[in-house]
Amino acid sequence: MTLNSPPIDHEPTAEFITRCNDITFSWDRGELPFREAVTRLAICRQEAYAQNHVPNEAYAEHQLGIMQLYRGNLATSIQHSERSCDLYYQVGNRARTAVLNMNLGECYRIIGEFDHALELYHQAFVIAEATGNQRTQTMATCNEGLALLALKQPGAALKKLAEGVALAKQMDPDAPRLANILCEAYAAMTTACLQEQDPQAAWQWATEAMAVVETHPQPLPRGYANSALGQVLTVLGTSPDPRFVADPDHYFRAAAEAFREVAAEAELARTTFEHALSLLARGKKTIAARKLQEVSVTFSRLGMVGDAARVAEIQAQQA
Repeated sequence: MTLNSPPIDHEPTAEFITRCNDITFSWDRGELPFREAVTRLAICRQEAYAQNHVPNEAYAEHQLGIMQLYRGNLATSIQHSERSCDLYYQVGNRARTAVLNMNLGECYRIIGEFDHALELYHQAFVIAEATGNQRTQTMATCNEGLALLALKQPGAALKKLAEGVALAKQMDPDAPRLANILCEAYAAMTTACLQEQDPQAAWQWATEAMAVVETHPQPLPRGYANSALGQVLTVLGTSPDPRFVADPDHYFRAAAEAFREVAAEAELARTTFEHALSLLARGKKTIAARKLQEVSVTFSRLGMVGDAARVAEIQAQQA
C-alpha cells in the first residue's frame, strides 16, 4: 500500500463524490441557489451518516465547508472542515486531510490569522507532495502567496504566486475550478505589482485573468478578473488596450455582480473595499465613504478582523 493509493474503504465512493460535486459545481456556475445547494449537501451528509460510511460523510462535510467559506461564514466553514478532517483521520486518509488543512488555512487567512494560515498551507503542501496531489500543492502555494500579499510582502507574494501559477498550468486544462485558481492568482499578482509601483506589470496580470474568463466565464473567475482591472485602471487612468474601457467603476460593478451570483460575500466585501479605495483615489469621497461604511459592517459581521481594521484606518484618515 502507498500513500498515493489509500484503500478504497478509506475513500468516499465515486458515486457519492459525483453526487456532491454536481451540487457544488452547479452552485459554482450560478445555476443553483446557495441555500438549495447547502440543503442538498446536508441531505447527502445525513444519508452517509445513516449508512455509517465515514469517508462519504467526511466528503459532504468538506463540500459544505468550501461553500460556507465562499459565503464568508467563516466560523461555520471551520466547523465543517474540522469535522471532515477528524472523520478522514479516523479512517487514516492522510491525503484528504491535506486538503482540509488548506481549506482551514483559507479561513484563518480571511480572518486575519496569517501565521496560523501559513502553517496550515505548509502542512497541506508537504502532505500533498508526499501523496502526489498536484491540485492541493497548487492551491496551497497560491494561498501562501495570498497570505504574504495580505502581510504587505508583495515581492515574496509575487514569487509564491508565480510558483502556484506554474503548478496550475501543469494541471489538466479541464480540471474543475482551475479557472478560479488562475484568476484569483492573477488578480493577486495585479495587486502585488501595484504595491510595488509597477502598473504595467499589473496590467499584464489583470489582462491574463480576463483571457481566462473568455473561455471560462463562471462567476468567480469573472469577479476576480474584473476587480483586478478596476484596481489597475484606477492607477493607470486610461486603458492601454481599446478592448477595455477606461472606467474602473465599470469593472468593479461587474465584479460585484459576479460575486453576488454565487453569494460569495467575503469576495464581494473585498471588491467593495477596493472600489471604495478607487473612488477615494479619484476624489469621489462621498460615495467612497458610503461604501466604506457598508463594507465595515460586512467585514465585522463575517469576522474578517484584519479587513475591518483596514477599513477603520482608512475611515480615520478621511475624518
